Amino acid sequence: MRNGAEHVQLITRRRLLAGGAVLAAGAGITLLQACAPTAPTAQPTAVPVAPTLPPAATKAAAAPTAAPAPTAVLTVAPTAVPVAAKPTAAPTDQPVSMSVSTSRGAHYNPLWYCCGSQIATLPWILMGLARQNTQGQFEPWLASSYTLDDSGSTVTIKLQPTARWSDGQPITAADVVWTWELWAAPWIHGPASAQSKVWGLAGATEFNDGTADKIAGVQVVDDHTITAKLDPPNALWTIGQQMDFGILPKHVFDNWPKDKLADNPYMDAPTVSSGPYKFVKYELDQYIEMMRWDDWWGNTVWKQPKMTHVFAKQLDPPTAIAQIERGELNVAAVPGQEMERVQKMPNVELFRVPSLGMLGYWYNQRRPSLQDKRVRQAFDFALDKEAIRKAVNFGLGKPTATTIMGPDWALDPSVKPRPYDPEKAKALLTDAGFDASQTLTYLLVGSDAFVKSLAEVFQQYLGQIAVKVDLKTVTSAVEIPEFDKGDFDIGLIGGGEFARDPSLSAAYFRSDTAWASKWMGYNNPRLDELFKQGVSTSDPKKRAPIYFEVQQILNDEVPWLLLWQLEQVWAADKRLGGFTPYVMSTSTGASLLDWTWK
Repeated sequence: MRNGAEHVQLITRRRLLAGGAVLAAGAGITLLQACAPTAPTAQPTAVPVAPTLPPAATKAAAAPTAAPAPTAVLTVAPTAVPVAAKPTAAPTDQPVSMSVSTSRGAHYNPLWYCCGSQIATLPWILMGLARQNTQGQFEPWLASSYTLDDSGSTVTIKLQPTARWSDGQPITAADVVWTWELWAAPWIHGPASAQSKVWGLAGATEFNDGTADKIAGVQVVDDHTITAKLDPPNALWTIGQQMDFGILPKHVFDNWPKDKLADNPYMDAPTVSSGPYKFVKYELDQYIEMMRWDDWWGNTVWKQPKMTHVFAKQLDPPTAIAQIERGELNVAAVPGQEMERVQKMPNVELFRVPSLGMLGYWYNQRRPSLQDKRVRQAFDFALDKEAIRKAVNFGLGKPTATTIMGPDWALDPSVKPRPYDPEKAKALLTDAGFDASQTLTYLLVGSDAFVKSLAEVFQQYLGQIAVKVDLKTVTSAVEIPEFDKGDFDIGLIGGGEFARDPSLSAAYFRSDTAWASKWMGYNNPRLDELFKQGVSTSDPKKRAPIYFEVQQILNDEVPWLLLWQLEQVWAADKRLGGFTPYVMSTSTGASLLDWTWK
C-alpha cells in the first residue's frame, strides 16, 4: 500500500499542476455563507463581545523580479470589458477589475444570494443593514444602529435618515419589512423552503404557511425605525447573516403580481440602487459592470469611492492569474499552486490571511449506509488529511476537527482531528456491518481541476479500505435540485464564516434547518438544545462550555468530514492603493470603498 503522500501525488501531479483552482472560483464546491440556506435562527457574523480577530494580513516576502514563463492556459477576456493598462501608470478614472466566482445564483438579486460573483458586488449596489469589513466583522451600513434588549427577545433597527434610492425615493422601514416578507414568502421559494426561513422572527412561520398575512413580530415604528420580536430569543441576532442581505425597493414592484416577482426584470438587473455603485450590466457568465453613483447619499456619511468604474470578471483561476500577470486584471484570489509564480510577478503584491471558512466532505445520511456514525468515523480515519492538504492544497490552511474554529475562547483543546489510520477504519466498518459490495456515489459538481482532485482523492483513499465510490458529475446549475433528490452519498463543501462565532454552525447542524433535515438527514436533540443555549447570552465564559460540548458531539458523530480551515491568498496590482485582503474568498472587493490608484 502506498503511503499518504505518494497516494495524493497521483492526483496532484496529473491534475493540479495543469492548472488547479482556488475556493474563490466557486466551481463545484458548495459554498457556504450567503449562498447557504439560512437557518431560522441567526448565523452570527460579528459579536457584541468582540471575538478574536484573525492576524493582520502579511505581505509575502520579496521575490526575484524575473517572472517564470506562465503555464499554458486558455485566456479569453470577457466581451467588451476594458482591460487595465500595463503597469506603468493609472489615470484616476481608470476602470478597476477584479476576479469573482464563475458560479451564479438563479437571479442576480439578494433573494437568490449565492456565490462570490454576487457576494462581491451586490452589497455595493443594494445595501444591507450592515456590511462586512475586511476582517469579516459587521459594521452598520444602511442601518445607523441596531440594538437588542437585555433578554435578546427584541431588536430595534434604525435606518440612516438621509438614505434614498437612486431614483430619488426615500429608503424607509417599509422597504426592510417588505424584503423580510419576501424571504419568508411561500411564493418566492416555496412553503417552508430553506430560503424562506427568516432568522427567528416571531410570526415568520405563520406568514409562510398562510395562516397570517404579515410577520406578526415585526413592527414599523416610524419611517426609519423597525422593531422585531425574536422566537426563540437570540442575544446574537444583530451579528447574523441576515444583516448584510440587500434591502429591496418596494416601490419598484408596486402593482406587480406577487407570485410573478421572479419574472420582474429588476430581479436580474437592479437598476434602482441604494449603494455607492449603480448596476450597469451583467454579461452572463462573463462580467458584472458597476459605475459609481456620484451623488450617492452616503458620500457625506462615509466617503465617496475613488473608483468610478468597476468590472467584476467571472474567471476561472488559471485565466485570472494569466490576466493579472499581463496587467489585464487588478485583484484576484490565488490558488496554492500558483503562489510561487505570482510572487515573482513584478507588477503584483501577494497577501496571505487566515480564513473564517473550511473545506471538507458532507454526508447524505438519508442513505441508510451512512446512518451509523462508525461508518462516518471510518471514512475520517481512512483519509490522510495532512498529506492531502500539503500535496493538493500546497500546504495552505490548517487542520480542524469541526466547524467550531474560533474565536479562541470557544475552542475545546481536547477535540482534535482524527489521525490517518486505515486499519482502524477497516475495523470500524466491520463493527458497523458495512456492506462492502455496495458502491457509494460522490456528487461531483462542475469540472474544476481542484474539485475533481478532491473527489478522486476521496475515491482512491476509500478504495484502500475496500469501499467503492463512483463519481457522479453534474453542473452547478442543478446542484440544489440534486441535493433535493438525494441520489448520492457524499459531496464537497467549503467556505462559510465559522471561525467568526461558534453559533454559525447551528445553521447547518440544527435539526430544524434545511441542511440538517432536508439534505443531510441529521438530527441530534442534544445538539439542538445546546445551539439554543449558545445564543441565550453573549458572555464568552458562559458560552464556552456549551460549545465545547457541541464540538465533542460533532467530532464524535462526524456529520461533516473536515479537511482543513482555509487560508486565503490574494494578488493585487501594485498600482492599487487601499487594498486590504479579505478573510474570505467570496468577496474580492471587501475594501472597495478604500481603493484608489497610486
